[in-house]
Amino acid sequence: MTMVEKLPGPMQPITIRVKNGDQTTDYSSYVVTVGRDHLEVAMPIRHRASVPVPAGTPVKVFFQDADAMFSFRSRVRELVAGDLPLLRLELPQSVRTEQRRHFVRHRVNLPMRFRVLDGPRRSDIYNYQAKTRDISGGGLRMITFGTLEIDDRLEMEIMLEGERLVATGRVVRPIGHERIGGREWDLYGVEFSAGQHRVTDAIIHYIFREQRRLRRKGLL
Repeated sequence: MTMVEKLPGPMQPITIRVKNGDQTTDYSSYVVTVGRDHLEVAMPIRHRASVPVPAGTPVKVFFQDADAMFSFRSRVRELVAGDLPLLRLELPQSVRTEQRRHFVRHRVNLPMRFRVLDGPRRSDIYNYQAKTRDISGGGLRMITFGTLEIDDRLEMEIMLEGERLVATGRVVRPIGHERIGGREWDLYGVEFSAGQHRVTDAIIHYIFREQRRLRRKGLL
């Protein structure tokens, strides 16, 4: 799918992919400004140091919204010095829609609870406790007690950096079991329902901040 008008906006997290010979490296960044013929993005950082991608370097840029990941090819036009060093990128001729499965997945244990929205286990209250095993803009894996079925629709309350985030989704697969503290936990994969822009944006920005924090500590 080609959508020339579909571009990331200011402060939107992006991933910049740079190929150097046989080696490909992904860097986290974000959009600062969108000009008439260029994008200005923050200089990538790795291991607490800026990565000045040279002018003329071809790059591939990835960004996400609530429903999918998008990508486009560009070129570094110039490096812009200042308090916030920037890369000035050429505007792409086209933008490609990637698959939902390409959402960046972040391993983290977040407290959550949920309820089943229909069927014999339907409830009006959050009657299941759980923890995430990982999370992305497209869904999560969680451990919980109790049996769920594929296609069960859930309403979930996830605690994200002290904020209460409510999302709906469906169980897409049972993954297995984990034994923690002498108890057997059930592990499930859940896909978020489409169109939850606030939820997806909050998770994508959270993952971006966490990856940036880990890179600054040299842990990623």
